[in-house]
Amino acid sequence: MFFILRKMPSVIHIVLFGGVIIWTVYFMLWPFMAVIFYQKFELSILATGFILSVATFISIILSICCFD
Repeated sequence: MFFILRKMPSVIHIVLFGGVIIWTVYFMLWPFMAVIFYQKFELSILATGFILSVATFISIILSICCFD
């Protein structure tokens, strides 16, 4: 697998690295968003889970529709 990655242009390496960084930050923010929704906005745990789940499904649908 690493042999294949070495043969790819450096632009592909940059895009892959950027994607990993963006997704890592994205998933690291979720616990903090859940706490803020629960404490500051006084949303229930169910409402917080619903909001984060809807955000995930919208992201999946947009990535399928827009980048297909």
